[in-house]
Parts: sequence; structure tokens; C-alpha cells
Amino acid sequence: MDPLSTTAGVFAVIQLTVSVGSALKAYYEGARDARNDIQKLYESINGLNSLLKRIQDVNRGDHLSDDTSGVLSQAQSEIALLEKKLKIPTLTDNKSRTPCHPSRPKHAPENKRTLWEKTQSLTWPFSKKEVGKILETLDRCKSSLGLEIGIEQLSTINAQFDIIADIRSEIVSAGDDELRKQIISWLEPGVHPSEEHNLARERHEETTGSWLIDSNECKSWLVDDNSFLWLNGGAGAGKSILCSTVIDHVQGRCKNDPFAVVVYWYFTFANTEKQNIHNCLRSLVAGIYRNRRDTPIAVREEYERSNSGQHIPNRKSLLLMLQEVMAGLDSVYLVLDALDECPKSDDSRCSLLDCIHDIFGWELAQLHILATSRSEVDISESFDSFLHQSGRFQAISVQGIHVERDIKKYLGHRLEAGAFRTWKPPLKRDIETKLASQADGMFRLVALQLDALSKLKTESRIRTAIAQLPKTLDTFYDRILLDIDEEYQEHAFRALQFIALASRPLSLDELAEAMVVQPENEPCLVEEDRFMRSSDILGILPSGLVTGIGNPVAPDLWDGEIDSYWAKSVQFAHFSVKEYLLSERLGKGPTLRYAIQEIPAHYAIARMCFAYLIYAGNQRPRLTYELYDRFPLLNYVARSWSYHLYHLESLGQKFDECLQKLAIRLFVYDSLPWRLLRSTIDISKLEPPNGPKSIIVPYARSTSRQIRGSPHQLQPVTWVSRLGLRDLLGIVLGQQPSVDLNIPPIDIDKNFVSPLVAAFYSGNVEVVEVLLNAEADPNVQGGHHGTALQAACVFGAIDVASLLLEKGADPNIQGGRYGTALQVTCARGARDIDIASLLLDKGADPNIQGGRFGTALQAACVYCEIDIASLLLDKGADPNIQGGHYGTALQAACDCGSIDVASLLLDKGADPNIQGGQHGTALQAACVCCSIDVARLLLDKGADPNIQGGSFGTALQVAYVARLLLENGADPNIQGGSFGTPLQVACDCGSIDVASLLLDKGADPNIQGGRYGNALLAMCHCPSRNIDMIPLLLRGGADVNLHSPTHGSALGAACSSGWMGGVEVFLEVGAHSLDSGISKSICQDLLERLENDEHGPQVKSEWRCMLSFLEDWVAMQESDEQPDMLVCLRNWKARHSSDEEEDRGATTDIDSK
Repeated sequence: MDPLSTTAGVFAVIQLTVSVGSALKAYYEGARDARNDIQKLYESINGLNSLLKRIQDVNRGDHLSDDTSGVLSQAQSEIALLEKKLKIPTLTDNKSRTPCHPSRPKHAPENKRTLWEKTQSLTWPFSKKEVGKILETLDRCKSSLGLEIGIEQLSTINAQFDIIADIRSEIVSAGDDELRKQIISWLEPGVHPSEEHNLARERHEETTGSWLIDSNECKSWLVDDNSFLWLNGGAGAGKSILCSTVIDHVQGRCKNDPFAVVVYWYFTFANTEKQNIHNCLRSLVAGIYRNRRDTPIAVREEYERSNSGQHIPNRKSLLLMLQEVMAGLDSVYLVLDALDECPKSDDSRCSLLDCIHDIFGWELAQLHILATSRSEVDISESFDSFLHQSGRFQAISVQGIHVERDIKKYLGHRLEAGAFRTWKPPLKRDIETKLASQADGMFRLVALQLDALSKLKTESRIRTAIAQLPKTLDTFYDRILLDIDEEYQEHAFRALQFIALASRPLSLDELAEAMVVQPENEPCLVEEDRFMRSSDILGILPSGLVTGIGNPVAPDLWDGEIDSYWAKSVQFAHFSVKEYLLSERLGKGPTLRYAIQEIPAHYAIARMCFAYLIYAGNQRPRLTYELYDRFPLLNYVARSWSYHLYHLESLGQKFDECLQKLAIRLFVYDSLPWRLLRSTIDISKLEPPNGPKSIIVPYARSTSRQIRGSPHQLQPVTWVSRLGLRDLLGIVLGQQPSVDLNIPPIDIDKNFVSPLVAAFYSGNVEVVEVLLNAEADPNVQGGHHGTALQAACVFGAIDVASLLLEKGADPNIQGGRYGTALQVTCARGARDIDIASLLLDKGADPNIQGGRFGTALQAACVYCEIDIASLLLDKGADPNIQGGHYGTALQAACDCGSIDVASLLLDKGADPNIQGGQHGTALQAACVCCSIDVARLLLDKGADPNIQGGSFGTALQVAYVARLLLENGADPNIQGGSFGTPLQVACDCGSIDVASLLLDKGADPNIQGGRYGNALLAMCHCPSRNIDMIPLLLRGGADVNLHSPTHGSALGAACSSGWMGGVEVFLEVGAHSLDSGISKSICQDLLERLENDEHGPQVKSEWRCMLSFLEDWVAMQESDEQPDMLVCLRNWKARHSSDEEEDRGATTDIDSK
């Protein structure tokens, strides 16, 4: 073999093994029945890859023996045949990566199918017998090749390669993608379910819950297709701890399976954010998406429709994305704990149960749902419809002998710790027996009973107390309430009321302040009434009812230091406490004074919020760091007053007289209380999740500033409109009849340019109607969405859009990101076709130009929306209007890859040769997206393949439909675009098939121009750097010493990119050695990149190796009269290989010791 053939032959087989290894991973995902055979082939192929790399190092470019060369040729032929049979269509467009499943829109183009999607329909092309023969051939080749470097035991090489571990590694690597990070950030809610999970695991006693894991119901739930397990039980039965046990068990099962995912959500009464269904769905979607290698089409499109993450996805979008991210996986375990802690009051519980029905109704074989709750009527009735689905839906009641045993284990553990440790064994046995017999499956009751006993000091009192302990939770809570000091009963009631219905857990300081505010008084707060220490309130509120939870404060926004204290929040000790206080079970006795009724409680808290804001504003506070120390409740009342009003409005309640009077005093433009509220709202946007203590006023650093009026303040009417509070808006408008609704002050937040536009963020049609009846102009312009009508279309609110049009809104006003209301609607897709039809019927012009997409038709084509495109064309839309990102509607359709939309446009007179837009022509757009069917359609309709323009120059430079274009007269040597020639594009993409085709058709590899200068240089800059491309180009006439004024030589480019293999091949085929100046320049560049670049460890390792070699080469040039760069490389590799052997030997020696 000649030197080129020797080196290139080894490299060629290595590249083939890499290609086959990638294909095998794809088949492993799709061809589930053949996974054992695929794993064996993967081990063998990668073993050969490792062996060849060793041969490469040991021989260092020397000739192989004739026998070994023959074996190498045999291995190359065998693997090439294997690659051909395993061929998976190449994907080049990173826009769409998603699994295939029945919910895919019918018009989704073939080229938009992604690797994951395509693997799902793969059929394994080999029988077990054929696999055995391939393995035998590969083993023979490896044995022969192993003799070349003295390796006899090849089994240890094969054992190093685990296909599952490699797939998991790819999933981890995918997490570094910047767009992927942005999408995950957009999806993830501000709260995480792991907090509740970790808390449940801390409360878990070893071995408890094993009965559930071992049950037949749980075992079948784990493996049956589309299974549903409902775990139900009474209050305090330990369902959340059992749920956490199942989650840990399933996570252990799925630990090494890259195609199995466990996601969970804990609903909890203690945090309203964790009662939110949207947050739950967002967390589930993000959790599953994290465990995929790809980005599904639906996820990407919803992200784009949200203005790249500017808007939170709605429930319909979240369910669509959830279905998409689950498709293609082997197993998805979806666990929802405490459904009963999702509130009924605002229909959240009903919506949650509807979502569960939808998800289970998808009938996805890989889906396994576990839900826990009490057996409440609405939940039981909802799940009754699942009962006929025998084998798929099962229910387990948390009661009986298994739970009794767990309670005994819990008692045994508690009685051996803390205050019980020194108690006499007979006494502890009696306590365990008595409490276990009366527990009735309630861990909570047992815990309370133990807490009560732990406070007693003598055995006689303990034994008396055992006989008198309350036997139910209600009785226990009654006794606790009756023990509250009479002097502080009113304070305690206010606190319990706040804890029960607050929008979020209150800190110790906040709750202490709330307990002394009396809104009916003037002033509502007297300084002497405040508690001297906030912690004193824990002495008033019994520990059996509430608990203080410490949260570490976040890094201070002021100086980055971490504050040295813990901010305690006060919560109910258990959900059953809140349920008890809100129930009618408190009776008519002395505990009745603590009964909390939802409507009066929300009224009381709303009044307290308004009164506190008025009080604080009238104190003329300075906006300094100490603001929240002086008014501890300010952050809560400023951010949460609307929460309580929402609840009152949802329950059909009107403002009472006291609340109305307070509102009139507070919502007065330029008043001191309003300035404080407005300023505090701005400040609160900076609040981190761990509490108000870490808020820093932006301008408080250098000076303290007294609250003053500002021309940039929002009017109260705008803010109230934004919140969607109809009754409050009526009060504000009634007090300010002269307010100009149509010329509002400019505000920093461009979304709130007018009350009418602000109202759309609330989603309350009645608020819009109130403003229109107050003579608000629907055509006022400004802000992100341009007009009120555009804002309505952004949110898909057809009823609001219809109302605006009836009140005189002009659908053709231009402004905002999308230009017109019609363009907004078309961008949202077929779900809003009714709004598009409404706008067109009301006179919307489909040919108005401007906005993000240029025209409404282009917006529809970007998202392959054939129904809306057809509607627009029927209404007179011109398909040849130019403008927008894609230039024309046809180019947008071709970029989308939709042959149906492209065909429709061509039938309606679209010109395929119009130039402009991102891709230059429609044909180039089709080629970029690898859509050969669309490209063929365009050529049939007269598209010219040689038109120049766009980022690639010509359609041929988009290499993946090269054969079709060449057959239709494309010139392979035409120059233009970023890459200069089509051959440079093929080399930059690493596409050896297309490069070979172009060379066969007469492409000249030495044409200069384009981004890299020539074809060899383009290949050196290709991330995949296909070594087979070098001999192919050289045989096609490429000059290895051709020099580019901007990029130098191919050898220099290989050195600069850290491509040691390319450097060796170039030197062996006659490349001129680099001079000292160029070598030193490359060394300096590599050093700077190593210090500053964010590339991964593999790339940096390659750069370090190249830097080390080039330093040797510079030293040789300075010391040797006839320096030879190839000799230097061989010497460097010999020394480098020797160092690695020493390192491996040292490691082995350490391990043996």
C-alpha cells in the first residue's frame, strides 16, 4: 500500500465504524425487539474502532503488512455493506426534531421528521443468524489486526462499550444546546416538586411502604401498557410518603434506561403556586423534555409562537407538548400526589381531573400514571369512568394490616429517639400497643399523640394521658384550640385565617405584623401593639396546628453576600388542619370562634391589605433598603391584595362598604398610598423566591429617596385593568370621570400603554366591555402588540376581538411586532381560523405589508397552515408580494417543507423564481430543508436552479438534493454565496456522497473563493471532519499546497482546528511544512482559545495535543538544519504514546495495591 492508502485506509474504516455505531444507536431506539443483537454489534464495531486507533498510533504511518492490509480491506467491505443496510436518512435541518405519533398534523412534511421520529418506524434488517455471521467476520478481522500490535485478548476491548451509556451521554450533551436551555427555562415553573419529595423522604421510616411496592397492583402498574394506579386514603394516612417511596423505587428501576422517564408533581395546600395546574403541566413537560436527545416540533413551534418564551404557554399548548415529548420513549411514569390539595374553589380541581382524563385518554402504551388523594366525591366520581377499563385502572386503599404494620414501625422508631429514649421499655411497649390499636390508619394522629406524651415528665401522668388521648384528629384539634390563651384568641384567629387563605406562606415577621393590623381603626396599626419579637407568636399558635419552616435567604442582590439568617415561614402542620378549620365540624361550642369561612376571610384580608397600604403610604417612607424592615407586611399586601379580590369576584361577591371606602382612598393618582403601591410593585419584580428580606430597592444604594410623583407612573385605571378586576375598575372610573383612557402616561413596561390593551392580559372580557362603555378608543396605538385588537388576536380571544370590531376597531391599523391583527392571527395557526375569517369579513386587507412576516399569507406559510393560507388566497391575498424574513410566501412554505402549501401557492400564481429573503429563492429554501419533493415540484413549475442569491449562492450549494439539480442542468462550478461553490458546501457539511457526485460531474476542487477559500479548507473547518474526504478530493485533483489569502493552507487549517489525523495525512501526501512564524501564530491562537473558549473537554484535549506537537515543531525548526514536520509528528506521537502507557501502568499499579 502507498502511504496515502495506508493511512487513509485505517481512517476510512474508523469513520465507517463511527457511522455504523451512530446508526446502531438509532436502531436501538426504534427496533426494540432486536436490542440484544444491536448491543452485541455495537460492542464489536466499537471494539474494532478502538483496535484501529491503536494500530494507527503504533504504526505511526508505517506500511502495514500485506496480510494485514488484506484484512483491513475485508473489514472495510463488511462494514460498508453493514452501513448501507443500516442507512438512515440524513437530517440537516435542526428546526424540527420530534417523535412520530398519531397527533402529528396531516400536512407535516416528510423532511420535518426527525431522527427520533424516523427511528420509531425502523425495521431491523438482520436475523439472529445473519448477526451471528457478521460478528464472526468482525471477530476474525479483529483477531488478525490484533496481531499487528500484539493484542490477543479482544474480549476486554469489546466490554468497554455500552450502547445505553453512550445514548445517555448524548442526552446529557444535548443539554448544553443554548436553544434547548432557553426552552427548558421557558417551560419550567418557578417552583420545583423536589422540595416536597425530599421532605417526604426525610419523614420516611426504613422498610415502611414495602407492602405497596410488593403488591400485585403496583407490579402490574409498572409494566402494563397505559396503566393507571390510584392510591387513596384518609387524612394523615401517609399517602405522600408512600408516593415518594414509589417514585424512588421507579427511579431506581429506570436509572440505566435512557428511554424511561419519571416525572412527578406534589400538590400542596401550603403553596398556591404548587396548586396551579399550569405549573404542574409545565414541570412535567420540562422534566420529560430534559430526558430526550431531540426537540419535538410542537415544543419548538409553541416556543416560537410565544415570542421566543415571552408568553407562558396555555393549557392546550402544554397538553400538546406533553403528548409530543412522551412519544418515542419506552416508559413514562407520571406521578401526581395529593390531588385533593388542588382547590375546588376556582374550578382548579375540575380542570385538573379533566387534564388527567385527557392524558389517560391518549392511550399511550408507554404511559403509567400514579395519583394519590383522599377518596373525595368529585375525585371518586371522576375516576369511576376508568373502572370499566379492566387491568388498566386499579385502585388501592391505604388501610388494613399493611398500614398498621407501618404505623408500628413508625412508633418503634419514634420511641427509640428524642425524649422517649430514656423511658422504661415496658412503658414504651404499652404506648406502642395502645396507639397502634387506635390509629385507624392515621400516621398524623399517632404523631400528634406522641408529641402530646413527650411533654409529660412522670410515668403516672403518662399512663393517665394514654387513656385520655383524643381518638380522632378533630377531637385533638378541638383540644389544641381550647388551650390557646384567652388574651390572644383574636390574634390567633387572625393568624389562622391568614395562613389558611394567603396567596403564599407568610414569613414570621409578616404574620406577626398581620396579627396586629385592625383595618376598622384609624390608624389601622399602633406601634405599641406590635410584638417585640416575631418569634413570640409561635408561643401563641400551638405547635400541633402550625409549624415554622426555615428557608435559607438567597444571595443578597446588593453585594452578592449570603445573609447569615434564616427566614422562617409559618404553615399549617398538616393539610387536615386547614380542612378542619374550614369545615363545619367545629360545632357550636367554644371552638366555633376559630371557624374560618372563605368569603368573610377574604374580605377581612383584602380590607387589611388596603388599610395597611394607606397607613404605610401616609407615613411618607423613604424607598431605602430598610423599607421592608419598617413595614414587614408591605411586600405581601402590595403583591397579594388582588389575589383576595379575585376570589371574591369569582364567588360573585361585591365590595362591601368598608372595602369600597378603602379602595377610594387608595386608588387615587398621585396620592401617597398610590405612589407607594406603584413603587413597591416595581421593586417586587426583583424579589427572589426565598422571601422579601432580600429585596433591594434599585436606586437605594447611593441615597435614600422620598416617594414623589412621577410623570411615568401608571394611572390606577391602567393597573386595575391589567389585573382584570371588574368591580374595582368600576369604582376607580367612578371616582375619576375625567381620566383620559386614550392618552395614558408613558410607562417603562411597553405592554401597558393603555388601559384597554392592559385589560387583555387579564383575560376578562367584562373588563374590556367596561372600558369600551366608558368610551375607551379601541384604535389607540402603541406597545408591543400595537393595538387592542392585535392584543386580542395574540391571545386568541375571538369574543373580545368581535366586541372590539363592533365598537369600531380598525383591523387594518399597522403597528406592533406583527404589523396587523390578521398577521398575528395567521401566525397562531388553524386554531384561530375563526378569528381570521372574522377579521376578513370585517374588512381586513390580506395584502398589507409589514410586521414580522411581511404579509399575513407569509405568516400562515411559515407554520404550514394550509387552511388559513387557502382562506387568505380565496380572499384575494397576492402570493407574489415581497417582504418579511422569507421574501415571499412561497419561500416561507418551502422553508416549512410543506408540499401541500407550496402546491397551493403555485396553483394560485406564485412565481418560483422571485429573488429575495433569507434563502434567495424558493428552490434554495426547499434545498436547505432537504425537501426533495418540494424541490422537484418547483423545478416542474419552472424554477431556475442556477439563480444566484441567499446565503448559499445557488440551490446546488444546498447539497442534499444535488443529484436532482444536476440532472436538471445545475452547473457544479457556479460561484457565489457564503461558501463559494457547491463542493465547498459539501465539504463543510462532511457529505462525502455529495462531494463524490459533484466531482464526478466535473466540479473543480481548486476554485478559490467563499467563506473558507477552497474545498480542502472547507473540509478542515467541518465539525465532523470526515477523513475519507481527503483522498477523495486529492484524487479529484485538489492541490494540497493551494494557498488561500485568508485561510492559508489546508495543513495550517488542520493544525488550527486541532485535527491531528488530517495533519498526518496532509504531510504524508506531500504538504509543505509550516514555517516557524505560522506555527507560532497558531500556537498563540490555541492558547487563547484554551483560556477563553467554552468548548467541551474533548475539543480542548485535541487543542492541547496540537499545541504540544507544534511546540515540538517550532523547537525542531530552531535546532535542526533540515527540519521535517512529518518526522517531528512521528516522534511526538511515539513519545506521547509512551507517556500514556506509563500513565496506564501507574494506574494499574495503584489499583493493585
